Amino acid sequence: MVLLLGPLYHLTNKEERLKALSEAKRILKPYGILLTAVISRYASLFDGFKRDLITDDHFENLLINDLKTGVHLNETENLDYFTTAYFHTPSEIKSEIAESELKFEKLITIESFGWIADNFKAKSEDSNYMNKLRKIINMVETNNDIIAMSPHIMAIARKE
Repeated sequence: MVLLLGPLYHLTNKEERLKALSEAKRILKPYGILLTAVISRYASLFDGFKRDLITDDHFENLLINDLKTGVHLNETENLDYFTTAYFHTPSEIKSEIAESELKFEKLITIESFGWIADNFKAKSEDSNYMNKLRKIINMVETNNDIIAMSPHIMAIARKE
């Protein structure tokens, strides 16, 4: 098994991301599993409106570029705007995995929709709430219609 946590969202150049995936494939044994994390193309969209970052014109420009190109280029000194990174769509990570000659298995949301819950610290102490949250997340965590809503996504692939 190989864990590839970071390179696919810190490498803004597609060729470099493909090289990272190819290196993971190289060291995998036959039928070995790759777990790799990506950031959703829509992470800035949701975060920017949830935290009202959108009120800043610099952030708005950053967000528009994210949505158009996937390249999140923070040229401000505002750490709330994250760092330079690449944000994938679900279809892009599937495509990059295929281009690296790995067999795509599935995508799983890391936060799913649960990150939108306000006052989570207080709610996390309510076992009834948490049981319901876990139940629903388990139902939708691999649903293609909701995957990109999660800021982080785990892609699972296998070497054949």
